[in-house]
Amino acid sequence: PKTIKIGNTGKADPLDRKKVFSRFYKPGETSHTGLGLSIIKEVCTVSACNINYHYEEGKHFFIVEWE
Repeated sequence: PKTIKIGNTGKADPLDRKKVFSRFYKPGETSHTGLGLSIIKEVCTVSACNINYHYEEGKHFFIVEWE
């Protein structure tokens, strides 16, 4: 499969892997709407891609895979 891996430093704690792509999920105090990653998840679903999240060495990673 083809892969894109995107990483950023963001907050110093890992996000909840079970909720990260859920609508309105906002870890802690934030002014964000919590819609962005749920929209990305829907785009991936419609496009037959998979998206995953993991936290490693102080960085958040989002990995998109497709055939």
